[in-house]
Amino acid sequence: MAFVNFIFFLSLVVWVGGMLFFSFVGAPMIFKSLPPEYAGKAVAAIFPKYFPIGYISGLTAFVCTVVSGLKTGSWSPFKMLILIVMTALTISNSFVTYPKAHSLKEEMQISESRTDIQQLKDEFQRMHRWSMINNGIVLLLGIVLLFLTARNLQI
Repeated sequence: MAFVNFIFFLSLVVWVGGMLFFSFVGAPMIFKSLPPEYAGKAVAAIFPKYFPIGYISGLTAFVCTVVSGLKTGSWSPFKMLILIVMTALTISNSFVTYPKAHSLKEEMQISESRTDIQQLKDEFQRMHRWSMINNGIVLLLGIVLLFLTARNLQI
């Protein structure tokens, strides 16, 4: 069981740690160091690798929770629910929100009408805001899950 617990905790640490780094260090520094159009392209190039870390970590942690429940008979439906919500939001950002925002950015670059550009920009901002809210919820739930897990650990 120690190995299953370790993999569970590692998957959460990788997921939450990656989110914290990207959200508070990586992306801000990219936007601070590069002109906006290049920064946007750099961050967009990271997202196809960023999102799979989340849903692979989520799936791994969920499987560990199931294995633990089967071996010990002690189930944690609350932790399982948190993992399902976190993974669903990450998958939503990966396959719905990000592609939509990315296509809106591309449309803005080729559009010639000021009105169209403004409408596209407004829609992009809405998608970006939704993505940030999703990401924030996943991060907060991940921190809660880490706390719930860590409170039973001894050092």
